[in-house]
Amino acid sequence: MKKTILVTMAAIGIAGGVATQAGGLPVYHGEPGDALSANRVITIKPNAKWVNVSSGETVKFVDVASGKSFVWQFDMPGSTAFDLVAVAPQGVLAEKHLTVFVAQGAGNAD
Repeated sequence: MKKTILVTMAAIGIAGGVATQAGGLPVYHGEPGDALSANRVITIKPNAKWVNVSSGETVKFVDVASGKSFVWQFDMPGSTAFDLVAVAPQGVLAEKHLTVFVAQGAGNAD
């Protein structure tokens, strides 16, 4: 029974943008978004190290290296930074580590 619950919770966490930080505490990074509701598109070039977004934005990320894309809704309180690989579908970022800086409130992104 415990295995079933843990597997289910892990699946829910991945689908909903929840990861764990050191100490096992959950961290919410938003959730997958709908391409039709994307506020903007960010093209990720091979030499990119970071991107800026704002909480409340829905962003379509296009990875030049893989030719793939995904949409993410950044709906979280406060400002934060995390590795975009944590929420990108497998293979989209070609396992490239890219820091996403999330500013509080819409309209603060570059």
